[in-house]
Amino acid sequence: MNKNNTCCFTGPRPHKFLFGTDEEHPDCILLKSDLRKLIIMAIESNYTHFICGGAIGFDTWAAIEIIKLKKEYKQISLELAIPCKNHDSKWTVNQKILLEYTKKNADTVNYISQAYFKGCMQVRNKYMVDNSGLVIASFATNGGTGATIKYANKNNVPVWFVGEDLPIKQLDLFL
Repeated sequence: MNKNNTCCFTGPRPHKFLFGTDEEHPDCILLKSDLRKLIIMAIESNYTHFICGGAIGFDTWAAIEIIKLKKEYKQISLELAIPCKNHDSKWTVNQKILLEYTKKNADTVNYISQAYFKGCMQVRNKYMVDNSGLVIASFATNGGTGATIKYANKNNVPVWFVGEDLPIKQLDLFL
């Protein structure tokens, strides 16, 4: 894996979006469309390895877009950087099915830790940024997404934003 050809993703869980889990909502459709466009721009800028964090929401949407695009762009690969082996223990059945689908279609599944510990999500996020030359993010909120964006900025890793104009529940913006 070459950092200069690697892109990772950061974004919130669905409950942070005003559309919540309604993936048929026009704002969710717009977000996914914009996400796809930025991924294609990254591919056309010679990013060939993509790291997704394996979380519900933005991470899963990004992973699914990469899986779809792998059919057209044979040179790209998908890595799931999952914080720990039991990180989906409180997920719904449908969320677990989506995770299994992304794991089955990923080129690499990387468990950052064997078991949950406080801070394992942050360790995963730092791993992704430390191994990437680009971050694609869904706006800059506080929480894990905001911290990951701040970490990328501190380490001079460019951040491309998707969905900046979409309404969000939490308006504590860093940028």
